[in-house]
Amino acid sequence: MTDHRDANEASRGKPGAMRRLAPALVVGAAIAVACALAAPGGVPPEAVGSDGAGADEPTEATLTPEQRASMDSFVHRFRRAQQQFGGGHDKEAEEILRQLLTEQPDAAAVHHALAYIQWFQRRTDAAMEHFAEAARLAPEDGAIRRDYGLRLCDLGRAAEALPHVEKAAALLDPDVETICALGRALAANGRPADAERRYREALELDPASVDARALLARHIGGERPDEALKLLEGINPNWVDVVAARAFALERLGRWKEAAASHVRMSELAGPAASQAAVATLRDAAEGLVRTGDTEHAVAVATRWTASDRVPGLPAPGGRPGLRASFCLAVARAGAGDAAGALEALDAADVPGTSTVQAKTHLRLVRAHLLLQAGRPDDARKELAAVAAVEDVPPVAFERALARFVTGTDPRAVGNDLALIQAVAAAQKSRVNDVDWAMWLRAKLTGDPATAPADAKAAVLRGIDHSNPPGEHPGFLLLGVR
Repeated sequence: MTDHRDANEASRGKPGAMRRLAPALVVGAAIAVACALAAPGGVPPEAVGSDGAGADEPTEATLTPEQRASMDSFVHRFRRAQQQFGGGHDKEAEEILRQLLTEQPDAAAVHHALAYIQWFQRRTDAAMEHFAEAARLAPEDGAIRRDYGLRLCDLGRAAEALPHVEKAAALLDPDVETICALGRALAANGRPADAERRYREALELDPASVDARALLARHIGGERPDEALKLLEGINPNWVDVVAARAFALERLGRWKEAAASHVRMSELAGPAASQAAVATLRDAAEGLVRTGDTEHAVAVATRWTASDRVPGLPAPGGRPGLRASFCLAVARAGAGDAAGALEALDAADVPGTSTVQAKTHLRLVRAHLLLQAGRPDDARKELAAVAAVEDVPPVAFERALARFVTGTDPRAVGNDLALIQAVAAAQKSRVNDVDWAMWLRAKLTGDPATAPADAKAAVLRGIDHSNPPGEHPGFLLLGVR
């Protein structure tokens, strides 16, 4: 499940992120130790516990004037950085933290805080360097290890994340937030039963925990949507994780209008797309609206997502949107009957930088569909010919078969190609209408002129009927050609 916590209160500044700015150091204990280490008579590292306290830690009575002055200055400036970040003054906060690191380069708390600022600003590489450094410097700090693990999860590096979160859970046991984090890491590593046990453990510790209830509801929503909705009863309806879990359960129950309304609410709660979490919220809302067939809102939210999902380091001003965001916008526009706008969205995407060979190949199929919809059959044939010519490897076998079947370039293989398409559609619930999609494309390109219009219309009607919900790809594409 996406971690929306920093987006939950986006409209009220950044309190969610502030709470996780070096949580073990809010009282200044570990920073005080770091300062004492630098001053004459400082504390040896082995005297410091994981909570920042040690038997030999200097007390107010034993501090030298130099130690007290250093401590006061460091702690005050660190707290000032927290206040600046919470007030939306990211640049000022970062400047303070960078200055602190010049004085104490081994202050794990400062690396941790700086990492959060950079993560919030979507400067992912820089943020991960500081998260990693904080974890290296403070391997026994449970909060730092947990947060580093969660960010690794967010980046799809689940195997790397799990040891950090497991260590955090051991250090902070019992802690509801950390147990929930462990659940997320376990789920990301393909251990759903273990993840559910952890979510339920967190819920037993604190039955009122919003994190535990929302995460458990999202986790079981696919198979037990009724139970998921019950878990969400009585919780603040304006919490992003709660709205997301509710939308997912409603989809599984076939309550499309209610699910779409929840996805719209998610997009509203995302606020300005200034953080990783806010962009993730827009992504989940846009794709949810596509699945539920709400074309109007899907286009609007997907447009916001592409505007914020910019790939850095490319010639276009501000970078170009990633393929996933652009594809969502294209499908939404296609569903609304705007083939030209859909093609424009795909053309704007950073295709080389953000996609696999399979994604690029499937993209050509979608382009062929849109070109046909836009009245450009010759250009559509070129896209399909390129797909049919792709190297025959398992990841693109479906795409190659569909392209050959649609164009009829190899009449001897038509039967085998159709059989493969049917097998894939039967095996993957979300692709149940791909056969209808192929039949529409074939009728438009190579059908008998006398029967092609009727055949294409029949394929569309079957595809829409088979789509469950109507927005499941590629049924959503077919909505635009009714």
